[in-house]
Amino acid sequence: MLEVKGLVKEYKNHRAVNGLSFTIKPGEIVGLIGPNGAGKTTALRCIAGILRATSGDVFINGHSLHHDQAQAKKGMAFVPEVPSLYDLLTVYEHLRFIAMCFNTLDVFEEKHEELLKRYNLWEKRDDLVATLSKGMRQKLSVACALVHNANVFLFDEPLIGIDPAGAPELKRELIRAISFDPLARHR
Repeated sequence: MLEVKGLVKEYKNHRAVNGLSFTIKPGEIVGLIGPNGAGKTTALRCIAGILRATSGDVFINGHSLHHDQAQAKKGMAFVPEVPSLYDLLTVYEHLRFIAMCFNTLDVFEEKHEELLKRYNLWEKRDDLVATLSKGMRQKLSVACALVHNANVFLFDEPLIGIDPAGAPELKRELIRAISFDPLARHR
C-alpha cells in the first residue's frame, strides 16, 4: 500500500531526511515521532510528492512516485498541518471542487451529504471557508481527503490548533476515516 525506500531530502548543507525506509500495509496506522526540526513534515511532504526527494522512492499501491507520479497520487490523500483551503468558496463548493479535481463528481453528488454530516459541516455547507474555525477547517480537510479513491492517508499534526474538547472527537473521526470509504462500492 505505502512503501518508502531510502528517502533522502537535502537542503544545501543540511540533510533533513536521511535514508527513511518503511512499509505500511492496509489498515495500519503509523506515526512519525521526533522533536521539532527532526524532518517529519519534510518526510511527509516528500511522500506526498509536494517536495522532490534528493534520492529514494515512494510507492503508493505499487506505483512509483518518482516514475509514475499521477498514478501514485491517485491513491493518496494528504492533510497538512495548516490546511490550504480556498477561502472564497463555500464548504460545499470546496468539497465539490476537490471531487472535480479527482474526477469523482458522480459519486460526490451521491455522497456529499453523508461526508458533510459526518464531519459536522452540514449546517455550514453554505458558509465561506474563510469563516470557519481552525477545527472546522481541519475537519473540512479530512472530508476532502475522503472525497476521492485514496486508500493511503497522510496527516501532518492534525490536532494542532484543535480545542481540548474537539481533539478527542477529531481523533475518533481520524480512526473512523480509515474505515469509512464513501466510494468503496464505486471502485
